[in-house]
Amino acid sequence: MFLRFLAAGLSGVLFAFPFPNVAIGWLIFVAYMLVRKYGGPGSEKLAAATALFGAATAPFVYKSVDIWRTIHPSTNVVPTLPRDMALTLMFCMLAFFLLFLVLLTLRVGLAERQMALDELYLAEEDR
Repeated sequence: MFLRFLAAGLSGVLFAFPFPNVAIGWLIFVAYMLVRKYGGPGSEKLAAATALFGAATAPFVYKSVDIWRTIHPSTNVVPTLPRDMALTLMFCMLAFFLLFLVLLTLRVGLAERQMALDELYLAEEDR
């Protein structure tokens, strides 16, 4: 454990991760951010492909925990939760879903107002 913390301090945070899957995920994310930020013309398509590749690796990372059982906890914890913890989890999931709905509603309203404003600008230019 000490060597892992020493490696993290000396060589970077990626060596401190106990599973290479996490490190690979972070590298894909960093690659996406670098391509998106510093890529030249047409880099949006490469960044989109990198993001799709990163999203496609997520199920493999999730299932690799079951395939190569090491010190990682099991992925089927939710059905075995005590009642209090399950209620808390469901409450938090509902709260995040409601937050999503509120933010989505606000964003749709903003887009509608932007479209109405654009129509007013175009009507004014036509005069």
